[in-house]
Amino acid sequence: MGWLPLLKYTFENHAAVDETGNGNFASVQLPGPDRWVDAPTKGIATAVRYDDSRSRIVVANRPAFAGWPGFRIDIIFQPGEYKRRLNLVEGDGSFAFFVEVDGSLQGTIFDGKHWYGVSTAPGTIIPGNWYTGEFLYDPSSMLILRLNGVVMQVVVTHGDPVRAVGPNGIMIGYWPGGDDRYTFIGLIGPVEIDTLDPAATLLTVLGKLACNGTGRLEAFLPIVENEFTLAEQQQSEIFALTLLDAVKHLTASVVSTAPDQRATLIQLRQLAHQLTDMTIKDEEAGIDLFMDPAFPALISQAYQVIIGTSANAESVLLAEVLKLLAIQPLTTARVQEIISRHPELCLDGPGTSSNPPFGPGNPLGGIIEKICQLCCLNCGQGQTAGGPGAGGGSGIGGCTKGGASQPGNPCCGELHVHVHCEHK
Repeated sequence: MGWLPLLKYTFENHAAVDETGNGNFASVQLPGPDRWVDAPTKGIATAVRYDDSRSRIVVANRPAFAGWPGFRIDIIFQPGEYKRRLNLVEGDGSFAFFVEVDGSLQGTIFDGKHWYGVSTAPGTIIPGNWYTGEFLYDPSSMLILRLNGVVMQVVVTHGDPVRAVGPNGIMIGYWPGGDDRYTFIGLIGPVEIDTLDPAATLLTVLGKLACNGTGRLEAFLPIVENEFTLAEQQQSEIFALTLLDAVKHLTASVVSTAPDQRATLIQLRQLAHQLTDMTIKDEEAGIDLFMDPAFPALISQAYQVIIGTSANAESVLLAEVLKLLAIQPLTTARVQEIISRHPELCLDGPGTSSNPPFGPGNPLGGIIEKICQLCCLNCGQGQTAGGPGAGGGSGIGGCTKGGASQPGNPCCGELHVHVHCEHK
């Protein structure tokens, strides 16, 4: 998941200077200069002491505080003795991150009518202790709350977009509603807000569409902008965003139905780390990730975690892959045409129909085979008119009428036929 820094304050110069370079400076309103506390604990240069109801840090509203595809808030704080809610960071009419009177850390968003979100257990936040809190919201998948790096709660979202921050802007340690009812008590250290970066994901996916191995993605964007037709650009963006959403939907499906959400998240995170390490190792060695002999075992392990955790996760997985195969943005011939003009794009050579991410001989091929069987059973037909070289067909092995797998029978060659058939 890619992130774009929006604002960051470390307060090192006794001011709220935005260290991201975005110019989102804040106004610090304190009753006196003695509220700056240098080196309050190891690793923190400066903190702000909140011991007056008038204390606040105000980030005036800006155009940049609207249209977020998602956000992540990080804050380090030490609460004092409290008998009411303590605000950490709140965006007017958009989101709130705070300590409730019962000692729970909570992150909430506003859906236009109600506030809902994630929370720790009561009594978690103890006066005098230092904490690092993280509140993450991705509208297409989850709300996540972390405390000191540990996942406290995960909630599958309603799909609500991030609402634009209202006219009172973003306030740190204060309530944007206009009075001091929720003013923080204690010390607040560094604060950072990031927004999701879908462009980074799009660029990565487009690179993978063109190359067997890891491509030099920094060179790919100008080609997309200058050589892709408008229709190809639009279809590539749809594919990339569909892929991103597919991962999120699948993860949400697995975690939301898991008996132990934290343990499941840990499993998925460990698998993600293994995949990242394998990708880096293969890139350094000049090996195609999909041809790495260790890759099938890792995929199989992930697949077993998914289907072993959730009763409907396999159905969700099949449905998401089906959607991806139905909207392939570029034909094999078009990819080869682009790569022939720009051989510098790929480390390991251009992608080919004999080695697509979901193709024959690939560890994901078994999943696609199940989709082919599902297609044929639903449609009552042996194959479609498509195939290798026919209108962008994938060349994936398919099935005969009744669902028996037959290599080389391109049941999934033109998946849009099956998608249409499924809704008859």
